Order: sequence, then C-alpha cells, then structure tokens
Amino acid sequence: MTLVESLVPDAKAVAALHTRLRTIADRLTDGLRWPDSPVDSLSLFLQLSLHLPRFDWELALRDETIFAEAIRLRDRLASARRETAEFAPQGGSSLQLTRSVFEPVSEDVAQPILENYHYLMSFRPGSLHFGLTFSPRQWPWALVSLSPFDLSNLSQGGVSWQESALVLSRVYVFPEAPKNSISFALAKLRRWLAINRPETTTLITYCNPNLGFTGASYEADNWRLLGYEHCTRYVYLHGNYVTDRRIAELFGKTPELLSRDELTFSVWRLQPLRLYIRNVRGRTEVRHAGPCHFERWMPGLPR
Repeated sequence: MTLVESLVPDAKAVAALHTRLRTIADRLTDGLRWPDSPVDSLSLFLQLSLHLPRFDWELALRDETIFAEAIRLRDRLASARRETAEFAPQGGSSLQLTRSVFEPVSEDVAQPILENYHYLMSFRPGSLHFGLTFSPRQWPWALVSLSPFDLSNLSQGGVSWQESALVLSRVYVFPEAPKNSISFALAKLRRWLAINRPETTTLITYCNPNLGFTGASYEADNWRLLGYEHCTRYVYLHGNYVTDRRIAELFGKTPELLSRDELTFSVWRLQPLRLYIRNVRGRTEVRHAGPCHFERWMPGLPR
C-alpha cells in the first residue's frame, strides 16, 4: 500500500471520525437559542460530514481543521437561517401525529426550508412538496418533495418502470418534530398519490451512508434496497458543497467538464449511494437476485 492509499479512509475510519464530529457539533451548538442562533447539532454534523472530504484525510483529522471548519459552517448556517428562524416550528415532542394535517406545501414555503435547513441546502424547481402541519400559520414539521424521474443511469440496470415513477428527492424534519414523523408522512404521501396521481406506481429515493444515514426509516416503511450508485464524489463551489444538478443549472455543464478555479472535488474514497424503491400501493418486491449496480448520475445524460 502506498502512502497516498494509506491516507484514504475506509468506512470504519469514517465512522470513528463521525463520532468525533458529533461530539464537536454538540459542543458548538450547546446553549444556542432560536431564533437568534438557529443552528442545531445534527445540521452542523451533517455539514461537517459533507465538507471535510475536500481535505486530505490526514489534514481532516486534525482538531484545528475540524474546529475551524465547524465554526465556519455553524456561522454559515446561522446566517442562512436567521431571517426565517421565527417560522421554524419548535417544541413539538408532545404533539400527536394523528392530529396533524398532511397537505401540499407551496414553493414559497418549501424553498426557504430546503435551501436553509435541509443538509443539501438546495431546492429543486418543478417538484411537488407536502408537509405535516399542526397550525395553518406555521411551517410544516416534516416536509417531503417529489421530483420528476430523470435518473437515466438506472436504465442501465434493466429498469423498465421509469414512466410511472417519481423521485423522493427531499425529506426534512425539524429537530423537535414528533417521533416517527418521517414514516407517518411517507404513508400519507402514498395515500395522496393513490388518490390524486394514480398513474404514479413507484417511488425512488437515495440514501447517503457517508453521512451516517442507514436507511432504517425507509426500511421500516417497507422500502427495499434497489442497488448502489457508484463513483460517489462531492463537488464544492467556493469551498461549499453544491449538487451536480445545481452546477449544471449555473454553468450548463457537469462539474467534470468545467475548468474553474473555484470548483473543487472531494478527495476521500466515498461509499456508493444506496437507492431504495417503494410501490405506491402495497409492498415492493425487488425482482433481482441481488442489488443492482449503477453508474453515477450526471445531468444531461440521454434518457
């Protein structure tokens, strides 16, 4: 093994680093109060997990690197959220989900939530948004977004249901939301689709294990593992994570086709993204001997 290879982390090493990051995120958000300092520990942890892979592994392990990046990201989150923090719901642990209302959410509400509170900090135009609310004057406690199916890389695995599928592109739950809000919202979403969009038969979503996500919420809701999207890497614009889709919107090209000084990429070996599938009606049966393997999705691939 070369020196360079020895500095590329495996999954166990990243898990150990995540433990450190969670402790640091707890410490740096302890005592912060909304709406003046609207940063929660989980949000800061996820931002750190997204941004540290742009540093060499040896450098990323240093306390000075982690704390400098954590403070930068904490301040960035606080700045992004400050103007809307008064609308963010809080203190909902005693609320009963059976008394919530599941309803469509306008882009005017969904966009600031997804751009400032979701870990991707990215809004997808042309999507359908739904939320769990307890008050008509309050933002939803849980938000889910459905986007048109454009995952052309999945066709390489013999997928034949693209025309009747939608992508569960965003899920966000505010920190103090009632327990099981995600699975409750997903069940309501399927019921809404069955009544209002009967032509939609299949839902697809991603899970990123590099951020500590396990897919447990989906598996508890009877989603099934479809396969893995390989060659995972992150792209950063001016040092901040940005999606490939957003790069294509800004510059008209995929990140690899751009030569820009302000654009950089992750340098760690990242685990493949997991793809989960769910029938709108009934339980999904995946008809494969094992999980499929897909290339990384890129904007503009022919369908």
